[in-house]
Amino acid sequence: MFGCSRIIHYNLSDSTDIKCSYTVLLTLASIYIHHAYYVNRAHTHGSLTIEPAYMGMAVLTSLSSVYTTLQLILNSPTDEKTMIFEKIMIFLIGALVASTASASFAGVADVWYAVGSGQFQMISLDTAGIGFYFVLPLSILSLRFVEKYGDWLDYVQEKFAALIVSGPAGVSFIGFLDANEEDAIWVYICLAVLMLMNVIMGITMVNSLCPLSGYLFGRTYTHGQPYTGKIAVCVDYACFKSITETERNGLFKILNAAKSKDGKNKDIKAVLNINVSSTDLAEHKEDIQKLRKEGHEIVITIDGSSVNSINVAYQSYATIFDGASPTWYHTGNNMSGSVPRCHSMTSMLELRSAMWSNYITSVKDAESLKEGLEKHRGGSFVYVHASQSCDVLAILKRVLELLEDASFVPASLTLVAKEDNTMVL
Repeated sequence: MFGCSRIIHYNLSDSTDIKCSYTVLLTLASIYIHHAYYVNRAHTHGSLTIEPAYMGMAVLTSLSSVYTTLQLILNSPTDEKTMIFEKIMIFLIGALVASTASASFAGVADVWYAVGSGQFQMISLDTAGIGFYFVLPLSILSLRFVEKYGDWLDYVQEKFAALIVSGPAGVSFIGFLDANEEDAIWVYICLAVLMLMNVIMGITMVNSLCPLSGYLFGRTYTHGQPYTGKIAVCVDYACFKSITETERNGLFKILNAAKSKDGKNKDIKAVLNINVSSTDLAEHKEDIQKLRKEGHEIVITIDGSSVNSINVAYQSYATIFDGASPTWYHTGNNMSGSVPRCHSMTSMLELRSAMWSNYITSVKDAESLKEGLEKHRGGSFVYVHASQSCDVLAILKRVLELLEDASFVPASLTLVAKEDNTMVL
């Protein structure tokens, strides 16, 4: 940071004084905020970006963005490189501030363990208010201080930077940049790449940990109230339907045995939350009716990538169950189900959207549930998904066994996440 604190770049007609220390300081602060959010996240095993292709796309986007930035700067005429760099930096600083603000709001909400969109918005509003109340006055005072003592600060900064980055022969890095314009351009490029990588990784991380679009456009939950002793176990009907009747009876026997040992939730019926699409409702009407009659929560979900299928599933549900309306929508394992348009649709239909605290695809993954049970003592949304029916059965059995051992009750989403009041400004 001190080595880049003051770069004198000489153009043909005049000299331009470019100070990079504040930009580097902002970048390092952003890295620290994103790291602190990741370390203190509420759900260690609940990544929301579960499509395997998404991570590959993120890496590809990162590499292509870096390559484009390098080409844009290096292929520009010599006298225009500084101007191009300044234009790119304006865009990168704006993106970095947005990514850092998102991580800050999401991190504070995770520390307070916000339940649903209403609490997230309330906590974010309080965080913004505190920021304006304390950070804004400090920023104004800092700017006034720099304005008054700027020359003295420049002098101290140059001397301190020269002490830190002096070479073995006593040659200052700053003096080296003063003498060579091309080397200064490479410093610009390194700074731009550092900020670009931070922006891309920050946005990818926030998307995987916090459903910002769901909190803004819908009524979204990744968990319910903690310390209740109730857990919501969700499974797609597409995975569940191939389980035979005999296997289901054995599974439900384990499910009914999962009762609270302290008597706190002894009257709550242990049930599963089964996600059904419009196709499932059309092709397996009788089986779904039977499951609901047995007490299980029927939750609608998106069919493929068609947002309109949510409305179709809503209407089919009302037809099958004599005019009753569904209460919950599950985003499912397809990322198309968690885009802002889907959340807007569910909000219009007055549905609450469920995601997950734990995403489980194997019996080995089920062991990660222990950490969440010990930490939050209830309120977790456990989403079980596997391509084979035998895998789904084995996973569900193991999850229910873990809940029984810890004296937790698998309950409906409605009981695990109580209704929250919509925040109205």
